[in-house]
Amino acid sequence: MSQGSEAYHRAEREMAIPPVSERGRRNENPKGIGFWALVAEDFRTHDRQIFEQGFWALFVHRFGNWRMGQPKIIRAPATLIYRILFKLIEWMTGISLWYTVKIGRRVRFWHHSGMIIGARAIGDDVHLRQNTTIGVGQTWRNDELPIIASGVDIGAGACIAGAVYVGANAKIGANALVLTDVPAGATVMGNPAQIYAMARPAAAPAAEPAPSAPPMPAAAPEARAPEPSAAPQEAMLAETRDLGTIALLGSANLDYLAMTFTEQAQAYGLAIAPHVPPFGQARTELLQEGSDLLGAGGDGPMATLIAERAEDLLQDVFAAPLSLAEADRDAYLDGALQPLLDLIRSARARLSGPVFVLGLAAFGRSTLGLADAASPRGQTALLARANALLAQEVAQHPDTYLLDAADMIAEVGRKEADPGTFWHLGRVPFGTAFGACLARRVLGGLLSLRGQSARILILDLDNTLWGGVLGEDGMEGLEIGGAYPGSAYRAFQQALKALTQRGIALAVASKNDEDLALRMISEHPEMALRLDDIVAHRIGWTEKAIGIQEMLDEIGLGSANAMFIDDNPVEREKVRKNIPGIIVPAFPDKPEDLAGWLLANPFLECLELTESDLKRTRQYSVRAKITAAKREFQNIEDFYRDLDMHLTFERYGATNQKRVLQLFAKTNQFNATLRRHDAAALARIEAEGGEVHAIGVSDSHSPYELMGVIVLRPGTTMAAAYSQDAAVTSHARDGEWWVDSLLLSCRILGRTVEQAIVAWAAGQVAAKGATALVGQVIEAPRNTPVRDVFSKSGLARIDSPIEQGKGGLYRQDLAAGVPEVPGYFTVHEEAGGDRPTAPDQVAKPTSEPAQTAVAPPPPVNGAVLSPELETRLAAVFRRTFGLDPQADLSVASMDTVERWDSLGHLKLAMEIEQALNVKIAGQRLGEISTFKDLKAAVAGQGG
Repeated sequence: MSQGSEAYHRAEREMAIPPVSERGRRNENPKGIGFWALVAEDFRTHDRQIFEQGFWALFVHRFGNWRMGQPKIIRAPATLIYRILFKLIEWMTGISLWYTVKIGRRVRFWHHSGMIIGARAIGDDVHLRQNTTIGVGQTWRNDELPIIASGVDIGAGACIAGAVYVGANAKIGANALVLTDVPAGATVMGNPAQIYAMARPAAAPAAEPAPSAPPMPAAAPEARAPEPSAAPQEAMLAETRDLGTIALLGSANLDYLAMTFTEQAQAYGLAIAPHVPPFGQARTELLQEGSDLLGAGGDGPMATLIAERAEDLLQDVFAAPLSLAEADRDAYLDGALQPLLDLIRSARARLSGPVFVLGLAAFGRSTLGLADAASPRGQTALLARANALLAQEVAQHPDTYLLDAADMIAEVGRKEADPGTFWHLGRVPFGTAFGACLARRVLGGLLSLRGQSARILILDLDNTLWGGVLGEDGMEGLEIGGAYPGSAYRAFQQALKALTQRGIALAVASKNDEDLALRMISEHPEMALRLDDIVAHRIGWTEKAIGIQEMLDEIGLGSANAMFIDDNPVEREKVRKNIPGIIVPAFPDKPEDLAGWLLANPFLECLELTESDLKRTRQYSVRAKITAAKREFQNIEDFYRDLDMHLTFERYGATNQKRVLQLFAKTNQFNATLRRHDAAALARIEAEGGEVHAIGVSDSHSPYELMGVIVLRPGTTMAAAYSQDAAVTSHARDGEWWVDSLLLSCRILGRTVEQAIVAWAAGQVAAKGATALVGQVIEAPRNTPVRDVFSKSGLARIDSPIEQGKGGLYRQDLAAGVPEVPGYFTVHEEAGGDRPTAPDQVAKPTSEPAQTAVAPPPPVNGAVLSPELETRLAAVFRRTFGLDPQADLSVASMDTVERWDSLGHLKLAMEIEQALNVKIAGQRLGEISTFKDLKAAVAGQGG
């Protein structure tokens, strides 16, 4: 009998593990499922990836066990086949998995190489990663092997040795050395492994550590009840929102941060799949074609977080800042930050989606004490300069954002942010509280960028905006302002009022007497919110869900961008079930927690502010007023004419680029095709002869604001650009122009603006000689408002036996006539990205659409570079795209160079700027498609 604890021997019995002397004598595949059904399940577990090495290692293991249940006449040749396959898999995948290991169902092998799996048994739903060793602790004790219970998650490089039992749902940190039993639900790290955290039982909301758990290291954060800003327990969303994949890159151990991301996402009704490259291999995987990192996102949305510690980058100087002379600081930082800057550039060039970069901060106290803050040579000054250099780098890259680590440390406290012992045990860079805060901020940033954040807060009144019940306590008896708890409710109102200033609207849904409630809001001296702060209200005795839906329809906003706040859990659940997609968070128990709870919610995160954001609340209010005013007019055209609407089409350029890219990232409802073009893609479209126009709108109620984008492209370039879209390739014709993208803010709908835009587009392409205008709608769950935009604009649906996808194609034959923009619009066209200063400074339109006066771009000529600069340019070009030194660049073009796509184009421009100190203008960059063009462009910049 092997050595082992009582838990180890109990697991032998419960998991029906055969004695060591009988290992390998019978089929130990899981009972109750056939061989091929088991293989199919393993295939699904490995994401149906036929070339996933772990799947094939597991297949050979299952085959090795299956043969042991067959008659000898079959088992003998099957054994020969098994031994050949075992060696072949071992050589090809680097995974040694003997059939004598009893393995449960849905076991997942992540990555490959360096995996030696010699356990007694492994339970169901276990995850193992590269460089994992599970086997004997001493060579002369070959019978003492680990037992891994169900649900265990084993990090990269972990070693589990000897007669060790790892309990259910335990987490083994990367590079941990496990030599003793691990309790169920524990997280262990280090060498030797020590317990870092214990999972709390589901029934206990606030926990003491489990009595049987061994003591934690001194630096481990104590288990405690959640802080007010911590993730709520009540479901926030009726259905989970998938945010795709996030790559976590850095030189420390980020496996635990990945777990935190998953947990925080689940707590807020979200799903995200973290991808952490093998320890120390982030830069290698970014450069290696076909690596797991480059393919991590698949066809879904992708994001990246780059997280490094100042201690790692700045090394001894960080701990002893006086060792660095002030005059040498910048030169030192240039060298010390170079690995991080290179990682940012590579990630931006090679990975899709937004890139978040964590700023540098001090997790411990400076050795200079209180003098540090005022000293020009202190840690504070060193970090400020380092972060300034990081900010300069980040500003050069599109869709890249710098996160303030110091602000997060201030939120959770330095003691909670510092990993302490666990930095030394397992290279864990952050404490648990800081990791959770970072995860919430990044999740919120993704929601904000993708237009999924809350844009309106719908508020209850009693025991929500104030303490008490208005109908029972009267205005004088309510708790608002003054002493506690009234002061806490007023602080909550102040936080709500501040949110309106950055574009988040407020509405009220309350079961109350309307006249009394409105008088309370208008007249009570301690109310921070007034009626002017509220864009709509439904106060009465009907169901709140009905009133909420009416208000959303009134202001033109989808439920996915609405958050309902109510102290009553019954009302919350009714609204959650009756309004699909609405955000309904649990309500704090204590009024003093309200303001902090509100601002910590990821659905209220703000990554960057634009002028449009600041105007949004007013636009919602205006839309509600316009809806009411509409009822007063008997003739709808009189109503539209009274609005004095001005429609301006700005050519895409530097002054409107940020807003255009924001609209592409955020617009979900009125978005005809949901194509998410970035800056490089738009430059390519214009270089191919397409047009990109920002759409500005103003009227008698609202000042000028960019509210939409339209992208027009010739049919032939559409077919080339979307070769995988059968609807496009089968119907694109020479001479026709297509609406590649049409998107509008829903705040402007209901005034026929969308029809006016399509009519203008028809006139625009007709003037270029187009024979037809074709519009495409690609349906998605949230873009219902846009589905009839082309049919309402007079385009006929294309009838064709060829599949058009969900949504369909629409065509306007321009030979039969060009539709006119309705006469109640005043149309302007701007040559560049400059908006008009005032509508009355621009002439009224004629009956024909005005033509844009745009000077043609200067030709890219064959300007000559100096021999030295041409040699350096060629070297940069070859290095950027991995070309052979002898490659003939005279024929190099975007068609012949495999990696020269839109991202490669951007990377090339950045590399030229860095290596040659030559910055190519954005418009000129879009004209380059060959190396010859590139030489001329560099020469034109003074080269």
